[in-house]
Amino acid sequence: MTDERHPDNPAPSGPPTHWIDTNVLLEVYSHGDLYAAADLHKLGKAALADVESRRLRLQGSSWMAMALCRVEARSIGFQHENMRNILRIAPPNSQAGGWTSTILYMLGDHGVWDGWEKHVTNDGATLTNRQRDAFMVAECKSQRLVLVTRDEQVIGEAHAAGVDAVKPEPFASRHITLEDARSMFAQRLFDASMGYVVAGPPGEQELRMAAGRNAREVFAAIWHAEPWFK
Repeated sequence: MTDERHPDNPAPSGPPTHWIDTNVLLEVYSHGDLYAAADLHKLGKAALADVESRRLRLQGSSWMAMALCRVEARSIGFQHENMRNILRIAPPNSQAGGWTSTILYMLGDHGVWDGWEKHVTNDGATLTNRQRDAFMVAECKSQRLVLVTRDEQVIGEAHAAGVDAVKPEPFASRHITLEDARSMFAQRLFDASMGYVVAGPPGEQELRMAAGRNAREVFAAIWHAEPWFK
């Protein structure tokens, strides 16, 4: 793996411990797929069950994030693949894009993910999707990284190579219960939303307070213990 670093992507404080696949990182960083499913449901093109399944995936990835914070993980992921898909599911100047920016700033810069070092690499940018999968598995094998992914084919290939590969929810359950993760996230999000208000200029305090309330309401729905969309 190359070590070309950007100021926003400093070198890990120690050896990497986990590889987080793009399909999981996108759930942590953006709710674009949930927005898309909700919009399709409004048009009669998607069932509520599909919207609910996407909510549960977001809950699982948030649970995983708290587990990564708990174990002080240093993770690696594909920068180019993540950015390309973020622009697709949460384009700039869209509602999903604006929400993604809020998540990255409020959650990322104000402590919700404290303890989890998230790093990215541009290695593999010229590879095909399947070649990147093979590259990811090979990196996990050589560096003894835990691979977290929702791709069942990749999980099977990783297991065959001797790599510890797992979906977000069973990974998270190794380190923290769902209830403890829910409480941990809620407290961190409340503190982050208050920090978000304090960090802004005086003229934006009411706007930022509203954004913080909105974030807490959205994530309360995501973390809801019972089916939300039914």
